[in-house]
Amino acid sequence: MKKGITFIFLIISPLIYGQGQANIWYFGNRSGLDFNTEPPTVLKDSKLNTYEGSGSIADSMGKLLFYSQGDTIWNKEHKIMENGTGLCFQLPESSPSAAIIVRQPLSKKYYIFNSGERTNALGDVFYSIIDMEANNGNGKVITKRQLLVKTSAEKIALVQHANKRDIWIAIKQGYSDTLFIFLLTPTGISPSLLKFNTYKEKGGTGQMKFSPNAKYLAFGNVGNHPDTCCYLYNFNNRTGAISNQRKVHVISYCIEFSPNSKYLYIRSGYGKLGLHQYPIKNIKTDMWPDSSCFYLNLRMGFGALQLAPNGKIYGNSYDTMLRVINFPNLKGAYCNYQNLGQKFLDTTKLFYQNHRSIGLPSFMTSYLRPQSFTIASRCINKPTHFVLLDSLDHDSIKWDFGDTLSHEKNFSNQTQDISHVYVQYGEYTVKLITFYDNKSDTITEVVRFFNPKPNFKASDVCENDTVRFFDKSSVSLGKLDLYWKFGDGQYSILRSPSHYYQISGVSKTYNVTLVATMADGCADSITIPVTVNANPNSDFNFTINQNTVDLKPLQPGNTTYQWNLGNGDSALTKDVIYVYPKTGKYSVCLKTINAANCNSKTCKEVSIALGISKIVGQLGFKIYPNPNSGSFTIEKAKNKEIATIEITNQIGQILHKAELSDHLNTIDLNLNNDVYLIRMTIRENSLYQRIVVNK
Repeated sequence: MKKGITFIFLIISPLIYGQGQANIWYFGNRSGLDFNTEPPTVLKDSKLNTYEGSGSIADSMGKLLFYSQGDTIWNKEHKIMENGTGLCFQLPESSPSAAIIVRQPLSKKYYIFNSGERTNALGDVFYSIIDMEANNGNGKVITKRQLLVKTSAEKIALVQHANKRDIWIAIKQGYSDTLFIFLLTPTGISPSLLKFNTYKEKGGTGQMKFSPNAKYLAFGNVGNHPDTCCYLYNFNNRTGAISNQRKVHVISYCIEFSPNSKYLYIRSGYGKLGLHQYPIKNIKTDMWPDSSCFYLNLRMGFGALQLAPNGKIYGNSYDTMLRVINFPNLKGAYCNYQNLGQKFLDTTKLFYQNHRSIGLPSFMTSYLRPQSFTIASRCINKPTHFVLLDSLDHDSIKWDFGDTLSHEKNFSNQTQDISHVYVQYGEYTVKLITFYDNKSDTITEVVRFFNPKPNFKASDVCENDTVRFFDKSSVSLGKLDLYWKFGDGQYSILRSPSHYYQISGVSKTYNVTLVATMADGCADSITIPVTVNANPNSDFNFTINQNTVDLKPLQPGNTTYQWNLGNGDSALTKDVIYVYPKTGKYSVCLKTINAANCNSKTCKEVSIALGISKIVGQLGFKIYPNPNSGSFTIEKAKNKEIATIEITNQIGQILHKAELSDHLNTIDLNLNNDVYLIRMTIRENSLYQRIVVNK
């Protein structure tokens, strides 16, 4: 058999090993751990109190469903489930397999298997059935205390069938050499029972475990008989058969497999105390510890070992801290054993002070099986890497990447890691088809390419204003990290930043790019132009002739002008000629507004030294009545000089123009109610007066 295996070190999320069902642990004296976090969170809400075994089950998302010590079931609200007591004829609190729970295939029902204490005549193996659709998801026991095997050896182990649906149930009968193998199917426990001859039980106890890859079955044994040993068998998860018995000369209650199924851990409880790590490929028919076995001479104590969803192995032993094997896939001391590695009790509580527990919850091993392959770099238009893990036995493989747009590239017989480029966002079902011993198996994994949708809103601004950017990005799962490139060499990682551009009086447009990156490193970007408009020039020139001021702005082009003449009068024309009625200093201001609605303002002081009364005395210019109805008299000086008059509205339009030679001149115009400006020019001199038309 060939094994094309790529061994790699991966940085993986805490839950890559599990599927969620084994994420909540309740055990011992009201102890608990939540493996939905890393490190796991200590739970303080348990109602369970047991010396040895327990069982708990969560849904695929890691949310608690129920837990038990073998005789009573508590639901997710930590209340006794309906009909959830008396699952055994006695409390099975001194059995490592007191309770192990599994979901019936293709059903909402769950089976709980209970192994009583072997020293009691009533210590048999029972099962009960729970309907989780009852009581609004809190469950109800609908079948209770069904006898499965007479005389418990305190050993139950479960693993998934090769068809990825059914469940194998292994039960060792006490004081015998018989191993029963049952099959749980969508219709219940199959009547086709398998029986195999194994080593003969001699009154010991200990854990029984399937390996995560379902290829091995191991038995721990501890007792006073001189021939007490641990045993290892090959297991065929297609047929349910065991074979190739190997005896390991270590007395141990507690055993566990590494996640990659390459090592068997045995925690010796008598004689030479410590932790043994056996490479499974080196375990012989009659095995004594040798140089191939890594041994830690530690007084680890007596208690269960259990693989966890985070890929670590935990051990209990009369303490408020669990022992931890942090990297059980690594050989020898690299497995990184910690004698006191995980707190699980609140030692301030009085009822914890006399804690005496050696048990941990039991699970179907397949709930803890590592993935057969991992997927990295899940970004479209970039290579997505599919990496085969080293726990998979195969002769050859094929990949189906599920991308129908490039179907001709979907299959590959390569046994090393392989890459494939997806070109569209979406969801793809990847199939790893393995061929082993002339049989095929298919492992599927869903690959999702979530589309980060970067978007933002920003408005054009005027010079000296700050641009505010409003993030409008979205993503279908998780959160986005944002990176803004403002187009002027500056950047920001804020959610909705503000930015000031220095344009030095010249309008500029900047291409602003927002890059939105998902947690897996995939990113997309959007670029939107933002214009910073220069403010118009509001400077102006003026000339003074006696009390007449001629105002001229310097800003040409498409501009709006707003004059404030400093005495309450205003004008909206570009050029303004204005007669001040009296001497004084006036602050004349010009506000200019360009097509981008940007503006600026300039004020200058205008000094008038010669008043209107002196000019009137010289040239003569009176208007009466004022206000009037549009009919009025203009009286000029008694001389024969011809005067020119112009009557304009407030925006500078000329409404009437005439030459006057007489002393008294009557003007009769059809004017609307408003204020008008009359300009009289005699020689080079111009005089201005306002009239008010009020009909």
